[in-house]
Amino acid sequence: VTRLIRHATKSLCGYDVLECVTSPLAQDVIPANAGKTDGVLFDAQPSSTFLLLDADSTESGAQLVLRFCDSAGEELFAHACPLAELTAATAR
Repeated sequence: VTRLIRHATKSLCGYDVLECVTSPLAQDVIPANAGKTDGVLFDAQPSSTFLLLDADSTESGAQLVLRFCDSAGEELFAHACPLAELTAATAR
């Protein structure tokens, strides 16, 4: 299972928490994880995956890029998170 889920936690911690799931050794989807989940941004079932994180702090704006890749290194999905999305409003 490879998933990106945005949990609605802004009221608790000031921003929505992203959950990144990769299962490089999984052979099947765990039945408890097969159902619908609120906030799913990406969901796939390739046999082997990994997550590559790119942190960019250039002048164009700091961001974290999440890249979900298969065992050959091919990108399956990418999601860019500007710093503002990962920081509580009171901390900016």
